[in-house]
Amino acid sequence: MTRRLEQSIAARWRTRTAGDGGRARNWQTRLGYYEALDAALERNGSPDIDVNDIVRAHRNGKLSTAYAIVTNGGLARFYRTEQIPPDRRRIADFVPESPIHQLLAETKVWSFWPGREAWLRELDERFPTAPFRTAAQRLAQVIAGWREQHPLLAATQGGLPPLCAIEDLVILGRGALSAARAVELLLGAGPAGELEFPQELGCGQVPVLNHSAIDDIATRLDTAIGLLGAGDGTRFAMGLLTSARRDLAALRRGRARSHPG
Repeated sequence: MTRRLEQSIAARWRTRTAGDGGRARNWQTRLGYYEALDAALERNGSPDIDVNDIVRAHRNGKLSTAYAIVTNGGLARFYRTEQIPPDRRRIADFVPESPIHQLLAETKVWSFWPGREAWLRELDERFPTAPFRTAAQRLAQVIAGWREQHPLLAATQGGLPPLCAIEDLVILGRGALSAARAVELLLGAGPAGELEFPQELGCGQVPVLNHSAIDDIATRLDTAIGLLGAGDGTRFAMGLLTSARRDLAALRRGRARSHPG
């Protein structure tokens, strides 16, 4: 699963645009405007912003350059033009064509990227065979942490999550989750990243006692034990333990109904 996530459209766009080691000249120009956008939001003290605010916040800002960034190789345009499944191409539809919205979407991805990379490493190192529930829950918690660090940026565009995170959740859903449903789930997550798991993936149903259910619960327990043993991720570990306990209780109730007395 991590290989598919590492080869996402957002990841391919970033690699192509940033160049080797992030040294591409166009990428450095983009970074300057992403940083200026972030600074302009802080200066304004609200999520209301326009392109002129960004240009003023940039040391050598030019309106023409800001427009060129989004019209030449922008992320939303990349989603629309790449040969990809329709469910992921529709991710671009959440971003209006205006330059300010294009820049906001890219700045969100740029600021979220370090958290995404840490999440991928965690999936790869701690639970490479994690079920949807575990991987999606951790993604939602990483997004919650990003929102705490970038409250004004996160509040723009109606709170739309970073496009790369929307795509990641769609990939985790293995074709059963649309982009619109992924946005709905991420917007509905609690302040600590509590995610309401979708019925369409079987996550909201009472678990059936089989090897898959046992493996799922065991993965959550093993992950929680590892996090607590390492002395980090306490909130996430407690969430995993709570969900495992809930499913075990549901399995016990189901077994009692099947074998009364």
